[in-house]
Amino acid sequence: MVRYLTLLFLVVITALPVNLEARGILPMISTEKFDWLPTECAHRRYPMRLIDGHLTLKNGSSLYVPAKAIIDNGWGEIGSTHVVGKTMKALPVKLTVTWFSFTENRFFSGEFTLPYQNILEYFRTVTSKSPKGSPVFNSVIVGFGPGGAVSVWVSSIGSSVEVGNYKANEVALNWKMVTESEMLRTDYIDMVLRDSLTPLELRTLKERGVPPGISDYYSKQYRWSLQVIGQKNRELWLKTLNGEEEYFDFAKSINARTSRGLPKSLVVYWEDNVGEKLGADVRFDEAEINAAYKKLSAEKTDHAMQLKLEISDNPEVIHTSLNDGKYVILLSKTVVKAYSRR
Repeated sequence: MVRYLTLLFLVVITALPVNLEARGILPMISTEKFDWLPTECAHRRYPMRLIDGHLTLKNGSSLYVPAKAIIDNGWGEIGSTHVVGKTMKALPVKLTVTWFSFTENRFFSGEFTLPYQNILEYFRTVTSKSPKGSPVFNSVIVGFGPGGAVSVWVSSIGSSVEVGNYKANEVALNWKMVTESEMLRTDYIDMVLRDSLTPLELRTLKERGVPPGISDYYSKQYRWSLQVIGQKNRELWLKTLNGEEEYFDFAKSINARTSRGLPKSLVVYWEDNVGEKLGADVRFDEAEINAAYKKLSAEKTDHAMQLKLEISDNPEVIHTSLNDGKYVILLSKTVVKAYSRR
């Protein structure tokens, strides 16, 4: 009887002279679901306030993008986490957002189609690599940048990939959508900026304003690879200025990616010649790293370069440099903090 009903259902579906996908029937039947949550981010130096944000999912349902009052947690970083919707959810196909930029004193709004197939491929990959029975903590991160910039990342443990970069339009909205405070608009903005920015950053902002093209600067990618030499059993987690994170396991696999954002920081693990497990947090100087990449590439994003780390016998000393096979630039302002992993 069950088999008969199943066959009858398939015959009816095949015979229907309607667009089932448009009616929302096929997505409900075939849409893959994963365990994930939405979250938000913004640059620390460019705080934002999310007025409204929603992700439309493949099956037609929607989830709101959570946010604290002031968003300044860092570009590409996980922000607020609200347990919303069912544990297993369809993936997003559209983003609708409205927000306020404190450094620009402007509202922005936009609706964007998301690259569903790219998002689906990422979630399939991280799920397949997870040990059976182990939880996979996934996020869809929505970022708000100056000039109406919007970025979307998909993220799992040790990995984050930017899947979309968009531009919202400036809109005129009522200030009460930002706050019900009786403070003057200018006073409230000054209060937020004093909390988010250092005195030097605040002074620079007042003198120069938001740098033109700053969002394009952070999203720009160059053609470069990573080489780590010295010691053994090395593995590394890299964070880039465009908010992405990559994992490198030099013993088991080769990272085939060729283009990525400028390096921001990394964590590297290794074992020394007596088997002691060590690690280091490495942070690059943004101005130095940007100048080095610009000089070697001559602003050509397809110019091949290599970031090199040399781990010495002294764990506090990791030499960093950038080269293009012809010229080498030493990165002397890189900060290294080593530690034991006992």
